[in-house]
Amino acid sequence: MIPLLSFFACDPGETLLDGAKVTVSPDVVTVATATWEASAEARSRVEVSGPDGPWLVTDWQDQGAGKVEVPLLGLLSSTDYTATVVEEGGASSEAVAFGTGALPNDVPGWTIEGEPFWEGYLFVATLGAANFLFILDEHARVVWYQTYDIDRDVIRVRPRRDKLGLVHALTYEGDQGPAPDIIYTNWDGAEDRRLTVDSYTHDFVELADGSLGVIRREMRETLVDGENVRVQGNLLSEVAPDGTVTDLWSTWDDFVPGRDTEIDSTGYWTHANALDVDTDEATYTLGLRGISTIVDIDRATGGVTRQVGGVDSDYAFSGEFDAPFEQHQFDTTDEGLVIFDNRDRTFDDGSRLLELSLDDGAGAATVTKSWPHVPPLWVYVLGDVDRLDDGGTLVAWTSSGTMTDFGADGSTRWEMVLDIGQAVSYFERVSALPGVSRVR
Repeated sequence: MIPLLSFFACDPGETLLDGAKVTVSPDVVTVATATWEASAEARSRVEVSGPDGPWLVTDWQDQGAGKVEVPLLGLLSSTDYTATVVEEGGASSEAVAFGTGALPNDVPGWTIEGEPFWEGYLFVATLGAANFLFILDEHARVVWYQTYDIDRDVIRVRPRRDKLGLVHALTYEGDQGPAPDIIYTNWDGAEDRRLTVDSYTHDFVELADGSLGVIRREMRETLVDGENVRVQGNLLSEVAPDGTVTDLWSTWDDFVPGRDTEIDSTGYWTHANALDVDTDEATYTLGLRGISTIVDIDRATGGVTRQVGGVDSDYAFSGEFDAPFEQHQFDTTDEGLVIFDNRDRTFDDGSRLLELSLDDGAGAATVTKSWPHVPPLWVYVLGDVDRLDDGGTLVAWTSSGTMTDFGADGSTRWEMVLDIGQAVSYFERVSALPGVSRVR
């Protein structure tokens, strides 16, 4: 919790800082920018209060004398606020009143049940009748938004590593359209830049140096059951900030069409759909839905270091539950993996949250938790999971437009359901937005 003392510690008789003002973005009406003239003697920051008291503070600014400009993130729509610039020494500006605008009329609606057991923000998109990028707080209140072309899909949106906004992939339905764009957007809604990535599909991660790890399609002709057919495998590639693409690994390096799974009528084979990278950026983890497999890939060598599921799995599955089948997203835990296990219509209880304990020494994979939605939901596309600090799990049932917070005991603690006709994308949860701290 941020101390609230500085909200009340400034003497009104002290020298005021010069030129403090707040401007609300006309394109993203929940984002404001504060500007002021700072002195060289002390660091300064902005403190924002809402109708019910203190709301947020920005980070201390210490670039010396001159104009300072910082975004105010995490504001709610249609709300009156006041902002005050304060110095560490006690000087403050006059309180500047400002109000955020109303959300666009076509923003989709949703209903909420229960209370969240986490704090922070979700970077997520909706797909359907009204396509939007959103940042939502834990109460599913919109603090950032932007609409996008209804003829395109946003499966993944993430915070930018440079902290200047968001980055999202704009793709074509069916995965077969023109080359997708990966777009960098500023907090005020302006497009910063975009990269066109040929054959991109489903997921990306941004690395510390500004490069992107991406999944791409790779078509090859190969012999399957005595016939030459065009088969779609996948590449794990890296895209430099200038757009240069370097291929790191191919599914063709380690898997064989027809051996690991049947090839469907469209030529889909491995159908890679989920990507993550570890904290050290040494290992990628890649989900291959078409062969019900998740692999770790060494970034330095491009070699597979671990395989969970599939014909050559490093782990034999045991326990009372079925092994994963045609999964989408996953999250790593100390014990193993949490997986969004899509499955198919042959499973009466639909898709599920699945937890695996992986014993490297014994080469054993044990299903320790298997939780479907109640009532059952079959999610035929996408699906995401995120393990919470208290052992709960946040789950996106994509095609059903539903997000659920499961407690560690499997109880449903919180749920968001979008209006009919809307789906929810993959999501990324963060504890805070850059440059600001909540004080409420």
